[in-house]
Amino acid sequence: MLVQKKVQAGWEEWLGKLIAKNTDKIFVSNRKLYIHMKSGPIKYEMNLGREQLLQLINQKIGENYFEEILIR
Repeated sequence: MLVQKKVQAGWEEWLGKLIAKNTDKIFVSNRKLYIHMKSGPIKYEMNLGREQLLQLINQKIGENYFEEILIR
């Protein structure tokens, strides 16, 4: 999973230390990005900005790969 490796490698740089520290797991399946968070309030905030996050990550990996982000 080249795309998954790109996201994992850039996660802290793109979203900051606080979000990276509270991210439990990131994985890719069927053009969807699954993010498991440790913190409920951060998960809530990320869900509010999910569309912007989708655009940011697609931009950072250099292609319009992800169709959806699921934050749990």
